[in-house]
Amino acid sequence: MLLDINHARIVHLEWELKLEETLQRGRRPLKIVSHHNCMLGVWLYTEGLVKYRQTPEILRLEELHHNFHDLAQQVADAHAEKQPALAQELFEELQLESREIVYLLTLIELRILRQKRRFHLLRHPLRSLRKLFS
Repeated sequence: MLLDINHARIVHLEWELKLEETLQRGRRPLKIVSHHNCMLGVWLYTEGLVKYRQTPEILRLEELHHNFHDLAQQVADAHAEKQPALAQELFEELQLESREIVYLLTLIELRILRQKRRFHLLRHPLRSLRKLFS
């Protein structure tokens, strides 16, 4: 339950970092896939929307994720057209969307923990990790 949200969050951040590196190093633009076909999208549309449908944030997450892909395409287009200032401006907007996506994933995770009465994992994460690896 928690691993899938953590994985979704990490995959999303990793992709954002790749896009940032592309802009900073002047590499060829990344191919932007559909919001349904990226790893976060696959998780969202195969598991997330079904598994977490009771959390009010999941629909907002879907909307932001779609917007994120639209912005990513605009960033890639500006980069390909050799418009670095525009690409950077759009990327900064994309980063704001990304922060909101990460926040929503974290909030969903928190709600699920509370529902499952596993809030103690949040209060004592090191103790919980020690138990896990002992």
